[in-house]
Amino acid sequence: MTGQADLSGQRVLVVEDDYYLATDTARALKGAGAEVLGPCATEGAARAEIADATPRCGSRHKSAWWALFRTGR
Repeated sequence: MTGQADLSGQRVLVVEDDYYLATDTARALKGAGAEVLGPCATEGAARAEIADATPRCGSRHKSAWWALFRTGR
């Protein structure tokens, strides 16, 4: 075990209106092996991205992703 996150095979949607935070987050997720959707700066852009490719994640993360998307927290 290397101690680094392994997100291989995961598809993650990045929704952030701050360009620098969004690109840093996307870069970190890609570095951990995730397929990154976005980054999207608006809810509309995120919804369009979801319509094209739903994020994949483990069941314990799925509810957290949905809560983050719905509340912005």
